[in-house]
Amino acid sequence: MSEKETAEALRLLREHLSYDPATGNFTWIKSVGTKIQPGKRAGSADGGYCKIILKGKKYRAHRVAWAFSTNRWPSGQIDHINHDGLDNRLENLRDVPERANRRNKSLARNNNSGVNGVWLKRRAGRRPKWGAKIQVDSVAYHLGDFETFEAAVAARKAADIKFGFHKNHGK
Repeated sequence: MSEKETAEALRLLREHLSYDPATGNFTWIKSVGTKIQPGKRAGSADGGYCKIILKGKKYRAHRVAWAFSTNRWPSGQIDHINHDGLDNRLENLRDVPERANRRNKSLARNNNSGVNGVWLKRRAGRRPKWGAKIQVDSVAYHLGDFETFEAAVAARKAADIKFGFHKNHGK
């Protein structure tokens, strides 16, 4: 979208919606058809995020929240600091490059250890060890094999700090 189109989109959204930065909720302030009435909460869940549809165009609520609060569209991705894509409180949002957003991801669903990048290495006929790794900008780094879970976690946490991962990464 051009600068003029983005300014027009923000003007149209402000004309129809109000945003409460403390709750992250949007409310309709202008009627749009029969289903959308002033005072009703705007938006619905869509793929883990809240979407708002206005005049046939779909907007991600977190991007609109940022634009309402800063008077400009985000330049990068909007990171939900607490990993809840439906929590659009301003204090939970930050405009970051994709690289920074990848460094604040939730724990993978298939993770068995409870810590990103740490796993139990079962070895036939030998005592299992704990492995630790980290992936930074599409490059995987093996941090080592450890006798204890705690040692593997410590190696991963040190790597998180070294490579600038967010403190909520993996939670």
